[in-house]
Amino acid sequence: MDSLLYEILSKILGAYSLMLIIIGTISNFIIFYICSKKPLRNISTFKFLSILALSDTLCLYGWNLTHFTVSYLNIDYNLIYLAICRIELFIQQTSLQYSAWILVSIALDRLLSTLNNNWSKFYTNGKQIYFYLLCVIFILCGINSPILIKIGYYSFENGTQILKCLATYENDYTLYNIMAEIHLYLFSIVPFTCLIIINSILIYTAVISKKRKIGLTNEAIRKKYNMTKTILILTIQFIILTLPSSIISRFFYVTLIKTRVGTIVIFVCDNFSFSFNSLNILTLYLSNKKFNEELRFIFKRKKRQESTSIFKTRSSSINK
Repeated sequence: MDSLLYEILSKILGAYSLMLIIIGTISNFIIFYICSKKPLRNISTFKFLSILALSDTLCLYGWNLTHFTVSYLNIDYNLIYLAICRIELFIQQTSLQYSAWILVSIALDRLLSTLNNNWSKFYTNGKQIYFYLLCVIFILCGINSPILIKIGYYSFENGTQILKCLATYENDYTLYNIMAEIHLYLFSIVPFTCLIIINSILIYTAVISKKRKIGLTNEAIRKKYNMTKTILILTIQFIILTLPSSIISRFFYVTLIKTRVGTIVIFVCDNFSFSFNSLNILTLYLSNKKFNEELRFIFKRKKRQESTSIFKTRSSSINK
């Protein structure tokens, strides 16, 4: 690839990475705020979504930031400080895995709620969901803890000390390949398999329940379908956007990173993957009526407050 073309594409992708960080941070905090509000916080799915928003935000401040600094500042902090190399990889992999398993938990919760109308009653008003999610993050942190100890190493080339953040397939005394394999299973293979199975059953049970309508009003059926539709769309987005990056990171990273074309391919796949963590607010707004209403209510209330403030200011100036 021509160096000028590589430079242009690199800066475009770097700018997109920065945009994902900014937009994702703002939109995810909006999701967290809305899902934590009284009308929605008693619904189990929105409890999961509130924590998913925080995890997605954390996902954005790793490889995305590195892509931007490399593209515009020609600085890769992973190749300067060993501590940053380890901490970034630990946070990145753990948060990505956490988001994946929260999504699996959302799908499973929706399936059980569809099969049993009384399923969520025992934890709706309690803290059981948060305790469960706390256990999940502790388990994932424990599994990924070797990253903080073994990943990255120094080598000497022509008398110069050089930090190598990632090992190669030929030189893996840092456990990088083992941890990459674990990440592939915890972030991709196992969650993808679970989501496909759970959502297949969910679609089947939703169709059956609609035909039978046993013990459910039309309004209850509509609400169940609305939430099920949201979860199915999130699942499809997750699989489509993150699968290419997962495959490339595990099997082709070492080969691709050595060439300009390969580096651009990695950047593109990463940007696709992190689009899921950054733009979920659009999915929730377009597919979920309750979230849509709450989001519109917030902006309408803010607009009314601004109008009232302007009116008071004008009135006071007239009185003077």
